[in-house]
Amino acid sequence: MTTKNYVDFEKAALGEFSSVVTSGGATLAALPEAAFPGRGWLGGRLVKPAGTGTLAYACKTHSAAPAAGRWLRIFCRVRLNSFAGGSAATACSLLDLRDTTSPGYNLLWLLIDRDGRLLVRTYDDAAAAFDTPAFAPEPGRWYTAAVELRRASGATANDGLARLRIDGELVGQTALMDNYDRAGRTSSWLIAGQYVSSADGAASADLDEIHHLQDSPANPKVGAAGCPAKAGQLAGFGRVGCPTRRSEL
Repeated sequence: MTTKNYVDFEKAALGEFSSVVTSGGATLAALPEAAFPGRGWLGGRLVKPAGTGTLAYACKTHSAAPAAGRWLRIFCRVRLNSFAGGSAATACSLLDLRDTTSPGYNLLWLLIDRDGRLLVRTYDDAAAAFDTPAFAPEPGRWYTAAVELRRASGATANDGLARLRIDGELVGQTALMDNYDRAGRTSSWLIAGQYVSSADGAASADLDEIHHLQDSPANPKVGAAGCPAKAGQLAGFGRVGCPTRRSEL
């Protein structure tokens, strides 16, 4: 597997990203109080007011796509500090993998729904949305989230899917889909923060230690807290908070 992106928020003014956008009173900042314990001095804090049209996100570019039948995985530390709900189905977004070419297809989301739960959303080649089951986090507690996407094995295959794992445990996966073309787009952004202008819930959340892996095999080993089984695989991701017990994906 190949590490395509690694973000630990340790550079001033979100300097690890290629661009930063804020509007409507939402903010994204690297702060000491948002850092995952024991892993550096800074983490990313998103503060989103209620209402639509509020944006606060940072983008990091890369050019790659998983091979047919292979996985991409995004591991991150996430903590939901507060959440005031919303009327829209999507209240806030935390991570997004988005194609950079027009019309800018979304490939994979980590979202907060109107009930304050975490879920993964992806799309098939016909632009139909597929959601995983949702996970209800405890406010103020850190979790290791693993967002996973498998590209379909062929142009007419119906075996693509997405999964959500929290602390190494499978929350759920989408139905099978034909996502061969969409998941195969090679130019994309890794986006941290609120990117859905129609989302309307007020929220405060922290992100840290974001790792984006490409062309993962079907069944890599991961630790019980959602970390790679070998710490060296991900620039030390497994050094803090990752038990040594392993489980199959």
